[in-house]
Amino acid sequence: MNVSSRTVVILNLLSAAGLGIDSG
Repeated sequence: MNVSSRTVVILNLLSAAGLGIDSG
């Protein structure tokens, strides 16, 4: 369960970072 939670958080961070770079 912990791994899944961490994966979701990481994916969210990557998505936010990607959007930030695109908005750049």
